[in-house]
Amino acid sequence: MWFTKFYLGLSLRNRLFLGIGAAVVLNAIYCLIYRYASGNPATLFEAFSWGIINIAPWVAAFEIGRCLRRFSIVAVLFLVAGTASIALEAVLYIEWPATFDFVRRIPAALLVAIALGVLAYDRTRPAMKRVGSFGAAPESLNPDPSNYGCDWATSAGNYVEVHCIGKPLKLERSSLAQFISSAGPRLVRVHRRFAVCPQSVSRIERTNIVLVDGTRIPLGNRYRAQVIDGNSLVPSSQST
Repeated sequence: MWFTKFYLGLSLRNRLFLGIGAAVVLNAIYCLIYRYASGNPATLFEAFSWGIINIAPWVAAFEIGRCLRRFSIVAVLFLVAGTASIALEAVLYIEWPATFDFVRRIPAALLVAIALGVLAYDRTRPAMKRVGSFGAAPESLNPDPSNYGCDWATSAGNYVEVHCIGKPLKLERSSLAQFISSAGPRLVRVHRRFAVCPQSVSRIERTNIVLVDGTRIPLGNRYRAQVIDGNSLVPSSQST
């Protein structure tokens, strides 16, 4: 789906901005319609404050948690999200939340924890059970990068997903850094989790690498100088 590809191609900061903004606005619209239909219209403050207090911290926790690998750090993230939610309620309503307000945050925390657990399982489950982006199982495990050309690669737990336009997904049991090293000049790292083939690049944008098939790969700030100033990629057209 084009929106999913667009959303995942955004930087973490932009995903936080878009995800939180969309969640709060949609919730406010629902709240206004529901309260109006029930005969007890809500004010704009009530409609938006509920989403800011109860949804925004957990959307942020989910997006940030997707980038983390250590359980202890994720646990701290949940504690920060819960504290932020309570603090926002105390500030917006100028009163300390009641005991029930602490309890009713548990379902949101559990939902985010389950979602992160599913993503973590998907990243680490046996590679041969994964399904490729074109509906076929991965061709092989531990392929030799010199035996095929790939358009882009991304880290996936203990594996590297190797994407070739028009071909099934390939998997390498390796870190992304090791895979790039073994692939030589065929791949250039453009993000903490992504690398691309220079010949597959259509253009370079401020925060993304756009491939010839339209795939958008995020461009990390720490790799921007290497990619643009160092001329590691030479696309057919380039906008900065």
